[in-house]
Amino acid sequence: FDLADLVAATATGDRPVLDLLDDACASVGAFALTGVPLPPGLLERVHRDTLEFFRLPQAVKARLQSTDGDQFVGWKGSADNRNEFGFPDNKEMFHIGPRVDPTLAGPDAAGIVPAGSLGDGAECPLWPDELPALRQSWHAYYRAMQDVGTQLGLAMAAALGIPAPTWLGLTTDNWADLAANYYPPV
Repeated sequence: FDLADLVAATATGDRPVLDLLDDACASVGAFALTGVPLPPGLLERVHRDTLEFFRLPQAVKARLQSTDGDQFVGWKGSADNRNEFGFPDNKEMFHIGPRVDPTLAGPDAAGIVPAGSLGDGAECPLWPDELPALRQSWHAYYRAMQDVGTQLGLAMAAALGIPAPTWLGLTTDNWADLAANYYPPV
């Protein structure tokens, strides 16, 4: 599905398109989404900044761990990660979202994702001071994905016959995390 087509079908109530979306979700359980509007170069910046983050010295990344031991907040190194069987998992992780950085905000009750600024996240201690570009690119990507998620969610709600205000009331200020895993060579 092209995102612009789904947005148009949501606005007009185009049942054939919405029924196709509903059918794909109900019968196949998956679909590809195309036409996702991202600022030029954003994916490349996020990828570059994320790789640079994982290249930071271990001591720098260790300062970015959750103070309560939550494996899915901040940075976690290979020695601290456990898989579903309780064994060490050979990966590093970095997870961040509105639970720890409120400037990573979801949509409001009208479905609008707040605009960002270069200072977003500066008060959150889980971003590395040594790499401000990571904080900036991840914020831009998070906002873009929140916007796409809102539009896609509204299309899915329309396909199910759920009014937009009801759907937005359920999803306002979500606290979805953005995460990256790094698997070092073994």
